[in-house]
Amino acid sequence: MIGLIMHKFDKNPGMIKYLSIILSIGLMACSSNTYKSTDSSSWNFSTTHHDAILDRNCQPVIYQYQEIIKGLANRDTVYLQGASKQLLQICDSLSSLKLGKDSVTQKIWRDGLTNIYAELLGLTFASDPKEINISVHMTGIQILNLLAQIGYQSHTIYIFNVKDGAMEDGLGWFGLQKSTRDPFHSDNRKLIMATQVLQEAHTQ
Repeated sequence: MIGLIMHKFDKNPGMIKYLSIILSIGLMACSSNTYKSTDSSSWNFSTTHHDAILDRNCQPVIYQYQEIIKGLANRDTVYLQGASKQLLQICDSLSSLKLGKDSVTQKIWRDGLTNIYAELLGLTFASDPKEINISVHMTGIQILNLLAQIGYQSHTIYIFNVKDGAMEDGLGWFGLQKSTRDPFHSDNRKLIMATQVLQEAHTQ
């Protein structure tokens, strides 16, 4: 599905230019206002659609996301952009998988990857540090949403959050360790503890 969309863009350069304009407008809007993230404080983790195969398929997404966080923390935009494009390719490939599951699980899988892909696409167009921070934050949210919906269990997912003027609820990310450093603010060298564990999260 994702691949088909991008194939159409490849055949029509005008569409890519049009998409670039739309994304640029959206990113400018984000950077000029305090942005409120959706569902960033609580994740409805459910094992209803859990399957070991889905867990394995999510591994490359989780690991590549950590490379994006690495590039962000080091303020290495070249590395960050490269990691983002690699994750785009991973999502594109995974979205075409036939899971052999019920239609609901298949839809959750494809919709989740499509949402991740959309945020990553915005990240590849971002250039201003504020825009990059918001795009990384939103990419993490979409990955967490997918992991929560499929009941990911292979690793404990630790969720972090720091205050930031650009986001009403702060900026968030996730990792595989209980503590880490703030990747969004290079001047903050304090060790930060996770505020939440994905597998223990449930909406009220």
